[in-house]
Amino acid sequence: MKGLPTLLLLCSTALLCSAAPAVEPVTCSEDGGAAAARMAAHHIDENHDHGYKFKLSEIKGNKVVDDGCEIELQLDLMETTCHNINPKHFEDCMIRRETERAVMANCSVRMSVRIGDARVRNYHCDTRQVNENTTNQNYFILKDVGRIKIGWMMTTGSNYWAQIALVESHCPMGSRILPEACKPLCPDRARHAYCRSSYSKSKGLGSVECEYYPPMVSPHSTHKRS
Repeated sequence: MKGLPTLLLLCSTALLCSAAPAVEPVTCSEDGGAAAARMAAHHIDENHDHGYKFKLSEIKGNKVVDDGCEIELQLDLMETTCHNINPKHFEDCMIRRETERAVMANCSVRMSVRIGDARVRNYHCDTRQVNENTTNQNYFILKDVGRIKIGWMMTTGSNYWAQIALVESHCPMGSRILPEACKPLCPDRARHAYCRSSYSKSKGLGSVECEYYPPMVSPHSTHKRS
């Protein structure tokens, strides 16, 4: 079947306290980031119920907080050629070639370690820049990641052009609620946004342009009762 893969990412709070095996134990030491990142990638794939599996591309940063019992990770994940129904482990899957416009996910992950038991607490993808440059009344959160085009330029190196869909949340603009804790409004109330953004490794996140759409109207609501 022709066409580019469309991928829905779970970017709100994940299922709490879901554990995944790791080759080496996850600890709260500063050098434990690799094992923690592998476990986090496994957790994200386990909770991704359609599309293609992700594979760890880069650990952008990690730190240990709260007396060495909480770990925060910044991860880049790349789409693989293994569909989620493939039983093959994600580390045995090939990363999709750039020419196939693979989806790339940048995720923040929070983990806890208690008495040698490591668990993923939550993870999300950041849409903060979209929310900072808007006159909307409520925050918008990630609904799904569509196509990503990858190219190379002599002046900036690798460049990424992404197309993502956002949905309006229940969090008022300026609220102290963390964006990752916001929940989507009901379909008949939530506006949606289709955004195009650019990113380069040398300059970071560039432009973000969005088109906003009104709430979806259910076809049943247009029928008059007799």
